[in-house]
Amino acid sequence: PFTGVNPYRGLRKFTEHDAEFFFGRNSAIQILLDRAGVMVQSDTGAYASDLMAVLGPSGSGKSSLVRAGLIPALRQGRIPGSEQWPVTVLLPGVHPLESLARAFAGHVDENPAAIRRQLAADDPAALHTLMVSALTRANAPQDAVFVLVIDQFEELFTLCAGEQERRSFIDKLLYAGQSHRHRCLIVLTMRSDFYSNVAAYKPLAEAITRHQMLVSPLTEKELREAILLPAEAVGLELEKDLIEQLLADTRNAPGVLPLLQHALYELFQRRRERLLTVEAYESIGGVKGALAHRADGVISALDPNQRKVVRRIFMRLVQPGSGAADTRRRAALSEIGNPADVEPLVMILADANLLVTGQDPDTGQKVLDVSHEALIQEWPLLRQWLNEDRGFLLWRQRLEAGLNQWQASKHDEGALLRGAPLAEAENWYQQRLIDLNDTEREFIEAGINLRNREAAEEAARAQRELDAARNLAAEQRKRVIWLSVAGGVALVLAVAAIILGVLAVQRASDIARQNRAIEAELAFSQTIDPAERLAHLATLFNLERGGVARRLFWETELANQLALFAVENDQMATVVRGIYMTLADVNRTGYTDPLLAAMAGSLADLPPDNADAANLQTELDRWQQARLLVQQGDFQAALAEYDALVNLNSSNPATRYERAAVLVDLSDYTAALDELGRVLALSLDSPDFAASGVIEDGAEFATAENVNWAVRRLVAVHPPLGQALNQSNAGYPGFQAQGVAPAPTPTPIVDASGSSMVLVPAGPFTMGSDHGLQNEQPVHQVDLGSFYIDQYEVTNARFAEFLNQQQIQGDDVGAYLPGLDDNSDFYLEGTTWNVYEGLEEYPVNNVSWGGANTYCRWRGGRLPTEAEWEKAARGTDGQDYPWGETITCNVANFFGAPDGSSCQDYTTPVGSFPNGVSPYGAYDMVGNVWEYVHSIYKDYPYDPADGREDANADALRVLRGGSWNYGISFAPATYRNNDFRLNPYINVGFRCAAEP
Repeated sequence: PFTGVNPYRGLRKFTEHDAEFFFGRNSAIQILLDRAGVMVQSDTGAYASDLMAVLGPSGSGKSSLVRAGLIPALRQGRIPGSEQWPVTVLLPGVHPLESLARAFAGHVDENPAAIRRQLAADDPAALHTLMVSALTRANAPQDAVFVLVIDQFEELFTLCAGEQERRSFIDKLLYAGQSHRHRCLIVLTMRSDFYSNVAAYKPLAEAITRHQMLVSPLTEKELREAILLPAEAVGLELEKDLIEQLLADTRNAPGVLPLLQHALYELFQRRRERLLTVEAYESIGGVKGALAHRADGVISALDPNQRKVVRRIFMRLVQPGSGAADTRRRAALSEIGNPADVEPLVMILADANLLVTGQDPDTGQKVLDVSHEALIQEWPLLRQWLNEDRGFLLWRQRLEAGLNQWQASKHDEGALLRGAPLAEAENWYQQRLIDLNDTEREFIEAGINLRNREAAEEAARAQRELDAARNLAAEQRKRVIWLSVAGGVALVLAVAAIILGVLAVQRASDIARQNRAIEAELAFSQTIDPAERLAHLATLFNLERGGVARRLFWETELANQLALFAVENDQMATVVRGIYMTLADVNRTGYTDPLLAAMAGSLADLPPDNADAANLQTELDRWQQARLLVQQGDFQAALAEYDALVNLNSSNPATRYERAAVLVDLSDYTAALDELGRVLALSLDSPDFAASGVIEDGAEFATAENVNWAVRRLVAVHPPLGQALNQSNAGYPGFQAQGVAPAPTPTPIVDASGSSMVLVPAGPFTMGSDHGLQNEQPVHQVDLGSFYIDQYEVTNARFAEFLNQQQIQGDDVGAYLPGLDDNSDFYLEGTTWNVYEGLEEYPVNNVSWGGANTYCRWRGGRLPTEAEWEKAARGTDGQDYPWGETITCNVANFFGAPDGSSCQDYTTPVGSFPNGVSPYGAYDMVGNVWEYVHSIYKDYPYDPADGREDANADALRVLRGGSWNYGISFAPATYRNNDFRLNPYINVGFRCAAEP
């Protein structure tokens, strides 16, 4: 008989209480039970950890498998004695140690506060001690096991902001899992796209690698069970055509389970008595459309003001990705807004199965969460909101880190925002005040109040110094007159008087300039009007001379605004903005001091009868006149004075600086953009260094037309920079050299095996990074002889030739390809190794260090040393990447697509990224696969004589270059990873080196 119960969970995960409706996973449950049984019952010591990871993509059913599959099976005693095992489940959340304390509160004789103190102590055995206490309190048998389930383990990386707490949690977890005195079973579920985050914690990565299960998609038989058996359990029936349609729409579709459950949930709501129909299925838009149909229906029923509040709710419940996928986050109701305004809408969303609500056990506050991450990926309106608000959300995420520090310091003024971060916060405060909660507003307002108070104090001090400077200048003028009347005064004394007067005026000018800069910065942060912001930027661009960081900040902002005004279309503006912002980033020499100070020093050094003294005095007069005209608002006359100054000295960035600001005042934005290009180019250490990465910030719209336009502007303003740009972009599809011919690219050689190699000339290079991890420091110079390196990563086809020529068969192949399995790119036909069709030019992976080393020796070469690899990747200028300082999916295959996923779904054929070639012509040195080098992993500085190049040592070997499934933090050419010689991974390959 029909019970009237809806057996489908919609977007909600299955829990232990839903086990009666959880079908289709019998095989996976049995695998988990078998592995868990072996882990906890083995007395051989063969298992170094009782920690098991259940991995899979979002929507694969990991949480439901463990909660509604494994845990009920343990309760039923499907492992002998497991019916007496205590079980607890937790989500890591923002503070994982606190979550752990709450999870154990019902299992030990202590309150959560006492447990929290115990876990916060610097004692790695703290979790193990709690497990022992829990087993004792439960009167569990001697051989009982405590089961700790950590669901959504990726929250440890997305929500937990404290690195110290994260490491403490991991350390305690590993200690408990490695202790066999009192057995435990730790099961964690994690999205597989966060595997790269685990790699930063090597012991954890090793533990997960030993015991992991990848949750695979349901087979057609299992899908049929998941659809039909819950219906049978409550007396429902499905039209035959509906069953076939559901199977057709979900077969081989990744991440489809929550969408299927939601569609079935909706079909139950629209059933015809006890029959689920095709008609209802079509009305909700099928599996793919049901979620959006339901969510859009809820939104459309709200009035405009309610929709705005709903948007704010969801923007608090998503953690925006930057180089990673967007993920869910839990938030207290009070964090979102006034509960009286928000709570009624929360109830509507919860009733619609779009949100779930809970209660914080410590504070008693209501806590909200999205029903499933499928909502984030599959609801177009939510994706639209996220994309529109991404800049604001990422900033608010950064603000939260500063806010937490301020609160932890008990509102110490030293933790408040200052300078550019405060200006940015004030800008968002003006634009999005309604989207900030009370605590965030208080934090920003405290910074503004402090800034205004300090500005007032500085203005008063500056006025006192200005008065003193004027008095000093007046005294010096009197002294010059007195000396002249006395007669016999040499010209040098008159020049000295000029110098002193100029210095006094300069000091007074600096104080007044500082006051104007403070006013302009405040005005800039308080308006969103583009024209007004550009005017304030022109003032700041003119006035800011107080340090490289401040100068670069305003250069970047001005480049941003000028590109929007000066360039023909929005996409081209994106490219041009990227180019000029990159130029600002690589500008190293700092602002050249204005001539007012420089000429004063020059005058003092010149003999009285030197003709240059008169020229310098002329320049000094013109500078003073130009600035006076700017202050009077006569910008056309001021431009004429700056033009005259350029004629007198065309290579001083200071002149170009102020001329660019005047051009902005005259609304000649294209000319101002060109002048900014001259400022940046004149201050560069090396045009070649600047050119190596200027296209990448605008890569999304970097069509040949847009790139050509931008380079044409720079060729016009600075020919050396233009030539370097032509060379660095010579391989760009459709790129045309602008004004000057590009230099020829390196010519590769072909070795005896048919592999292409490029020459890296002898000489020193900069190794390491001063802004990377500690193991990349200290930065030091390494002098290498010349060598060849493979132009491409070693391919499957090349490695198959090696296996066949060496006649490597049977068990012997495991020493070379220890990761060889049913998912391998290779297969054995008789005695011949073959590569599956279409995979020949993909980089070989799952290879061991020994296999890579032996292959290179077979070719007559060797693995490159760590130093050789880094020089071949980044050249001699110390840049972060082979092409420059920024990275996008246009130049490398890494985990950094705009939607927070990998640029590609897997590795790509070698040489697929012509825009990412290294200075010596090597491809894919960043991304695609990690690359083994010859060197043992040791601290810097690099020294080939300290044993790190011992080929026979059984030690960690260095991996370089990042890979397709690792994010941007692993991508720089200086990043150092490491691994044991025989561990196989689907993202590790290599390339060879050879002597000239």
